[in-house]
Amino acid sequence: MASPLTSKQYLLQLHLIYGAQAFVILMFGAVVFVINQSAEPSEGPYANLMIYILAAVVVTSLTAAHYIFGVMVRRIDREIVLKGKLQKYLTAVLVRSAVLEFPGLFASVVSLLSGSQIPLIAVLFILVVFFRLRPTTAQIIQELNLSLQEKGMLENPEST
Repeated sequence: MASPLTSKQYLLQLHLIYGAQAFVILMFGAVVFVINQSAEPSEGPYANLMIYILAAVVVTSLTAAHYIFGVMVRRIDREIVLKGKLQKYLTAVLVRSAVLEFPGLFASVVSLLSGSQIPLIAVLFILVVFFRLRPTTAQIIQELNLSLQEKGMLENPEST
């Protein structure tokens, strides 16, 4: 039987998954940047349309990520044990980061199709948002409104 996760292992797991999602956005954007170095920007009417669609996707995704995450965190029962709260929090963070990941990847696709580097600005913006929203111990404590006992358990790297 597997031993229960310690808070240190839980946080490591959360950071690895979250970091992997940001890494995918970064690497795809970097590959598109390199490919587009020799490409001619598209001048067609669809190039501008895709930029507008990208802007709408970024705004919509940011709004949806904030709303969905807030709803999921508010629905976490305050009476369950810390381990249960952390699993539900992990789910909420993964959903939020997946919703945020989409515009970053879409920006790279728009850049690739249009031959323009301008959409890659959205990739950088999404990466900054990812960095600002990364889950930290203090953020988890605040968002889950943990009790002093739960806070101590989360901050103790060896607690289960």
